[in-house]
Amino acid sequence: MNMRKPLFPALIVSVSAILIVIYIYFLLMNNAVSDRVYASIGELARHDIQSIRNYLDLNWNELENISERMELCDIATTEELQSRIELEERTSSFDGLYLLGSDGRLYGGDKIISDASGHKLDDIIRKKGNEGRFAARYDFDDGFLNKGTLVYGIDVDGVSIGGVECDTIVSTNNVASIMRKYKLDSFEREESSAILDSDGNYIVYVENVLNAQYDDNFFVRLENADMKESAEEIKSEALENGEYFFKYTDGGGKDKAAALYTIPMTNWYFLVEVPKETLTHYGTHFLVLNVVTFAAITVVLVFLAQMFINIKKQAVIVDSEYVKNILGIDDDVSSIKNLGNGETVNILVAEDNDINAEIIMDILHELGYKTMRAHDGREAVEIFKKSAEDEINAIIMDMHMPVLDGCEASSEIRGLDRGDAHKVAIYACTANTFKEDRDKAIESGMNDFLSKPIDVNVLLRKLEDITKGVEAF
Repeated sequence: MNMRKPLFPALIVSVSAILIVIYIYFLLMNNAVSDRVYASIGELARHDIQSIRNYLDLNWNELENISERMELCDIATTEELQSRIELEERTSSFDGLYLLGSDGRLYGGDKIISDASGHKLDDIIRKKGNEGRFAARYDFDDGFLNKGTLVYGIDVDGVSIGGVECDTIVSTNNVASIMRKYKLDSFEREESSAILDSDGNYIVYVENVLNAQYDDNFFVRLENADMKESAEEIKSEALENGEYFFKYTDGGGKDKAAALYTIPMTNWYFLVEVPKETLTHYGTHFLVLNVVTFAAITVVLVFLAQMFINIKKQAVIVDSEYVKNILGIDDDVSSIKNLGNGETVNILVAEDNDINAEIIMDILHELGYKTMRAHDGREAVEIFKKSAEDEINAIIMDMHMPVLDGCEASSEIRGLDRGDAHKVAIYACTANTFKEDRDKAIESGMNDFLSKPIDVNVLLRKLEDITKGVEAF
């Protein structure tokens, strides 16, 4: 008794192979997923950086306009200067406006600080860039400004009071003014972003989930973190390339991915931090989506392949009766496919279009005719030359082919020095039905004219003449 072999081992092997392929696919896609996520972060970060730059430029430009107006004023006393400062402050977008004199005195609309000990602006001004501009967060508890106030300033020239030159104009704003200018929302509020000064101190911190203290120093935090790079290496890479991506585990044991960008025309950094779980979530979602897509495509391809195989099988077993019914071929011509001596009619199909050639050859073959193919007129002539005499009984000749067109090929065949060259039936085949095309075909030595698309009944009736032994001429 024949025993059917168990399918379970084969099933295990198949499933294991599929799992291995999926596992390898996950490994290969891991880097691609990380790059994709970082690219998304980078795109949004660059947008925010541009927004910050625009915001800073607006403030600096406004200060330049104020400075130009004040230079035009004839200010003789400190009272006049304070009055002018108060007027500019009220009409500007700033919360406060001050002039810093070369004598260290700070002039405001409502107060004058007589010496530098009453404020810490000198510490900030010393960090201004080469363009004479600066922006920083005021982190001092000296009673002059609220801690966390944003301070902007530019160099001025031409404003003096009683012989004392004023070299810097300073404005202040609440930190919320810049926080409203940018916001990351690509990871469903699971990230934090910040603006850092050159030392890593937080200028602005927009916190969503990470719960860090906004008044500490980011680079100091990195010194206590577990990561491959040092804080100095990260700063160096960011300064050299404009951006740097890295991962670290903070002091609380939380894994994070971070990106540090430089802000052009400033000595600031823009920082984005994302929890590792967020990357894992989106990475897994992306991979699963790809695996599902891959599986769906595979199923579709397998289905199409199986359908194609079934069609081919049906094409193999289809008989001439099926072809007759589909094409509407008349019974009185479909059965005439043999010469008087019993040999099958052999037809040369000269057609440069593969689809057209395949269709007509398949139809003729299914009806019992022998066929051979020429891809252009020159090949048709060569095939006829190499064939035995009377081997080819008819030629279906496309009028427009490369190398040698149908009329030229027909003329060459008729000019060959062999007995069947003048009696083989040649039928012109073209979509053009103008009289001049028919005349040209006949003049080249063709017997008759078939218009495309070919009417199979018309073709078979012409082939009927061959089977009855009717001469071409």
